[in-house]
Amino acid sequence: WIEGTFGVVMVLSLLFQFLEGKREAKDFLRFSCFFLPFLAVTAVSLFYSWNKFNTVLSISVLVWAAGTVYLSLLCPDKHVCIIGLIAGAGASSVCTIIQHLILFPHLADTFQQGLYAQILREQQGIPFSSYSYHNILGGYLAFVFPLSVYLALYKRSISAVLVSGLIIAGVVLTSTRLGVGIVILTMVASIGLTFIRKNRWGVVKTLAILVVGVSLSFLLLHGGERARGIGVQQVIAQKAKTAHVQLSTINTRTD
Repeated sequence: WIEGTFGVVMVLSLLFQFLEGKREAKDFLRFSCFFLPFLAVTAVSLFYSWNKFNTVLSISVLVWAAGTVYLSLLCPDKHVCIIGLIAGAGASSVCTIIQHLILFPHLADTFQQGLYAQILREQQGIPFSSYSYHNILGGYLAFVFPLSVYLALYKRSISAVLVSGLIIAGVVLTSTRLGVGIVILTMVASIGLTFIRKNRWGVVKTLAILVVGVSLSFLLLHGGERARGIGVQQVIAQKAKTAHVQLSTINTRTD
């Protein structure tokens, strides 16, 4: 239903743009020069793919991506698109918090034995929102985080400061080490740039984002499910211990 809702909203948005007379997007042709070959290769793979269902899903995602790019090119104010991405990341972060504090603890109490209990133990209580895997969610949040910081610093948006802190907490709950690394690099770069440019309010807002994110993460890690050996707390502790060992193989792993 998530994919269906997204498709319906995108089609309606394109329809409204067409009704307003906004149909030309000159930059879409340049985008198509790079995008269409990739779409064609994916479509051709449908004939020899061992999993045709996943291939169809990949094609549908590419079609949605093309429609989204076209819609963004029709939008006169590109900041509206950025705000939409940030709002989606904030909503996904809220979902991770709900899963961490409410959903997984109650499921662990309800299913203590059997198949569902085994699935919960394999999931380890790591929130994933509406995504299929927690690392995918962490990567998405880490990708949107610099945009949120930009909006908070240069558009003077207080709500973006709060959402940026919320996104930090969402990345931490996914236990994605690369995502956490991207967040740290973004914060270091933001503090450095605002300090070099002598932007005092920028430094204050960046520190405010850091305080909100760290405080919220600290509070969340002291809640949620920690019993029966599951929970994001245990996963973070385990990943922290093995980070130095797995760092040398980071370019050979896909998980």
